[in-house]
Amino acid sequence: MGNDDHSLHELIRGCIDRDLQLMEQFYHRFAPEMWVVCLRYAKSAMMAEDVMQEGFIRAFDTMAGYSGTGSFHGWLRRVFVTTALNHLKRYHRYEKVEHQVDQVYHLDNRDRVDAVSRMQADQLMELISLLPDGARAVFNLYVIEGYSHREISELLGFSEANSRSQLYRARLLMQQALEQIDLYNESNSKEQNSNQISDKHHGAKNR
Repeated sequence: MGNDDHSLHELIRGCIDRDLQLMEQFYHRFAPEMWVVCLRYAKSAMMAEDVMQEGFIRAFDTMAGYSGTGSFHGWLRRVFVTTALNHLKRYHRYEKVEHQVDQVYHLDNRDRVDAVSRMQADQLMELISLLPDGARAVFNLYVIEGYSHREISELLGFSEANSRSQLYRARLLMQQALEQIDLYNESNSKEQNSNQISDKHHGAKNR
């Protein structure tokens, strides 16, 4: 039977009962979405695979605790986000970043027409993967997941000021990367225009 042959409730019940067929269907149904979550927090595809495996194991082990109220997708996403953060805590140390509070506060509350809003999804994913661990975690939690700095500080075990500083650092690094991409694209465009003009000139001379 295909992935859609059972309702979500049946899949959840099957996972709780350790029905291997339904657990496999559950995996195939949610793996693509959870893979994207894992990639955003991981530094590499190999690390994302580890988080993915741990995330599904944790989901299967704790699914009986899902109350049935609220979004199941939201519950499952939180399981994977928590798994990714625990993985980072276990194998990586977050670098403490300090900036002037007023400088960071200003950046935090400025208009959001910045590097992030100008990026394509695949470009954003690539740049997120290049961020330092702490900056990447805070960026994901604040910008994409919608957590507050207070919640992030509790999740990651450092101060709200450091959370703001990490977000500042992430945005700054991504803005700089995007500016480099813009310069590269502008240079390529000028080169292409120059080549087209040159080709037209040579074509006219040969007539």
